[in-house]
Amino acid sequence: MHYILDLSDVTEHDELFDALVEQLPLPAHMGSSMSALYDALSNVADGWILTIKNYHDFAEYDSKCFKKFRHTIMEVAVDLPDFEVRFDGAEEDGEVEEEIDYSANRDTYNAPDDNYSDSDGYDSMSDGYDHGLEHYDD
Repeated sequence: MHYILDLSDVTEHDELFDALVEQLPLPAHMGSSMSALYDALSNVADGWILTIKNYHDFAEYDSKCFKKFRHTIMEVAVDLPDFEVRFDGAEEDGEVEEEIDYSANRDTYNAPDDNYSDSDGYDSMSDGYDHGLEHYDD
């Protein structure tokens, strides 16, 4: 199955989870934490091709949440061999960004801009929306 996630109206965490539930066949009872997203996708996304479009505003306005989202999606792609993720390149300021396909080389999710060292506070950052759910460990 091929699904498209359009993030054109997403600039922050709550809007992301609204878009996920509205646009993808995810459980309605899914929590609004990255661990809940990981669990939900791990249970339903085998065999999916997921194209994520119009993510630039989200990445700009809430870069930490976008990085956590992208990292979570990539971890699912590593764990589910039949789950492909594409961040669709879009035209910006007359330049066309390269489309990033994480199914072709699963190691690319560890690219430098996805490296969550303590320098960006990723490891110690909480998304603030865990609602008592346990986080998954690597």
